[in-house]
Amino acid sequence: MQKFLISENIDESSRNSLINSRPFNLGAVAAEKVTNEVLLQKIDEVKSYYEKDLIKALSRQAQALQENFDSAKQVAIEEYERRIKQSKDLGEAENLVDLRSKYNQATSALAAMEEALKARQLEDIRSDKFKKLWSYCNTLYNRINFATYIADDSCNDVVVVDKNTLLKEFPDDELVKALLKSVPAEVGSIERLRVRFFNKVDKVCRRVAVFKNDEEITLWKYLLGTLQASVTARCEGESEDKNVFAILDRTALFLKRGDLLEAVCTLNQIEGLVARKICQDWLNDARSVLETNQALFALMTHATANNLH
Repeated sequence: MQKFLISENIDESSRNSLINSRPFNLGAVAAEKVTNEVLLQKIDEVKSYYEKDLIKALSRQAQALQENFDSAKQVAIEEYERRIKQSKDLGEAENLVDLRSKYNQATSALAAMEEALKARQLEDIRSDKFKKLWSYCNTLYNRINFATYIADDSCNDVVVVDKNTLLKEFPDDELVKALLKSVPAEVGSIERLRVRFFNKVDKVCRRVAVFKNDEEITLWKYLLGTLQASVTARCEGESEDKNVFAILDRTALFLKRGDLLEAVCTLNQIEGLVARKICQDWLNDARSVLETNQALFALMTHATANNLH
């Protein structure tokens, strides 16, 4: 049986010419048409099968490529993050070292400042103590040397020295302790010594100037000495005589000038046992004043030398 493949794309004129040129067999045409449809169906099935297979293969390749890309991407991201973290850790380590260095420097500076402040506070406390010492000694010195009292027999004022308070302030200063121990607890002023000399010592010494060293003291002799003292003129200038009246005159002159040291040195030359006994208490008090002045001056010098800042 002759087979004819009739395409659906053949136009009407071509089909008519084909039918007219060959013997027309309707059954063959129908069978051929069915066969063509089956073939087309098979072709579609094969095409669909291979298309599905190709799609699956392409999908697997795409999935594999995507997985490889994702893996490479993840590796790159992890490497980048690792480098960032490493750089960050390195930067933090450097910053930490820098911060530790600055912290150590600041701590050392603060410790040095704290030590300096403590030393300054101790120095200020020590300076205040020496200022108080100088002020106290200067006050005593002025009261002893420049205080003015009424020149009468009731002038018995004395300056009280509070040594215990000062000794508590300077328990470790041996110089201050030694100088304070040399200062008496009570000391009179120069004005008090001057009043005592003119009101008592000078008058009594002039009355007993007639008594020799081993001579017995009698009333008529004392009256004779009183008469002699009343008629003997005072010498206002410096005399070189060694008698009692000349020594008393020179002592009075030095006291009027305010020179206690020369007055003591001059009165210490007086002769006669009775006159010397009368002058002895005054000389002891005058020496005490001079020693106190010397100790106070040394204390003020020591306080000034330790308070120069």
